[in-house]
Amino acid sequence: MLREIAFHSFYFPAVTLVFVFGYLVTFALDRILMTLNLYRHIWNPTLFRIASYVAISSGIALFIYI
Repeated sequence: MLREIAFHSFYFPAVTLVFVFGYLVTFALDRILMTLNLYRHIWNPTLFRIASYVAISSGIALFIYI
């Protein structure tokens, strides 16, 4: 299991890549929902974006680390 990543002599935890990939997936999901105009059915879009980011990042981390 990868613990840290070296980037220009800085060390980052490996879970940083999980968060970045989770953000990219959430960004793509957000663009799809905006294109299809599905945010009109969601009560609070900002809360939905945060919850989907947490759920996607947690799912990726569980898939990788377990």
